[in-house]
Amino acid sequence: MSYCSIATNNLVKSGNVNIMDYDDIQSPYNYLSLSQNVFFQMAAPFSLNFTRFEANEENPFRMTILSPDFSLNTILSRDEFEEIVQNRPLHQHDTYELVYILKGELYQRIENLRHKYAENGCCFINRNIRHTEEYGTSFHTVTLSISRDFLEKILIEGEDSYFEIEKEEKNSDFSTFLREEFQTMNYSQKKYIDFIPEPSVQNIKQYIYSLLDELSNILVNPTPGSTLYVKAIIYRIMYYLDNPDYYLTKSTQLGTKAEGKLFAEITHLMEETNGRINRSQLSARLNYSGNYINHIIKKYTGLNTFEYGVSFTMQKAAWMLIHSTNTVSSIISELGFSDRTHFYNQFQKEYGMTPREYRKKNKVL
Repeated sequence: MSYCSIATNNLVKSGNVNIMDYDDIQSPYNYLSLSQNVFFQMAAPFSLNFTRFEANEENPFRMTILSPDFSLNTILSRDEFEEIVQNRPLHQHDTYELVYILKGELYQRIENLRHKYAENGCCFINRNIRHTEEYGTSFHTVTLSISRDFLEKILIEGEDSYFEIEKEEKNSDFSTFLREEFQTMNYSQKKYIDFIPEPSVQNIKQYIYSLLDELSNILVNPTPGSTLYVKAIIYRIMYYLDNPDYYLTKSTQLGTKAEGKLFAEITHLMEETNGRINRSQLSARLNYSGNYINHIIKKYTGLNTFEYGVSFTMQKAAWMLIHSTNTVSSIISELGFSDRTHFYNQFQKEYGMTPREYRKKNKVL
């Protein structure tokens, strides 16, 4: 089951979330069925994931996920935490991730490196980095996940500037990081950047907290214009991270093994075709045998080539159901399905409901 399916199938109505009062977040759920796969997909353009781990509590793990399409609250007992979360393997996402430390300290493994992040510190990783959290010390974090398309739109719209200060060219680590991500065609680079708060700056916590508060409140109570406001907030967060008066930065690019590079290229082609590309076509495009391509996909996701492609197709179908007025029949046709029953079966398997039920529950237009 993909990341987005888990959240959709456990949909709950959230109250207003104030990250300054994060101790008060409760959940009607006591179990979260996390995927054992090492590659997670997200249907939404962005999401916030609040995670709280208190090492000495009876129920040590709490998580709240908010996005335009779903919300999820969960709390795990110690036994459930040890079974489901504690020993998660290295994993990667199809989104960019900004992990911000609200409280305590977080040890995170990034590929084969171990990093320690203190309060107010954060890390921005691209889509090819495998990582996992360690659960030895208590921490509260918020993770902002952003799809490539949504981040690119934010950056493009940010270039449409009317004030001189906005037009100044930046050559900081973060600006360079983002330019290289979107101006090169290398889809397999493994890159991340650490942000270390300047010790002399006392109010950066207030700035970042207030922006994350605004973002979480919009996700819970959206109004007309919320999408534009969300883009502005994310751009503002990036401004503070990119400001040397507030943060020191360290950019790291890791070597990419041949298998990881191939998987990144496969994923790019799946995204480009909405999953409507078969093993033979992948073989022709990438100059590897179909069996080897299937082996790589299976290794990274636990799925075969067909199943991995279907996950992208269903993700696109879910997006169209929410963000367009197209009929289900036209969506089926546009995505290249000739068998309506087959499409319905695949969609219900992925999201636990029919396309019409999904549209009714999540429609934003």
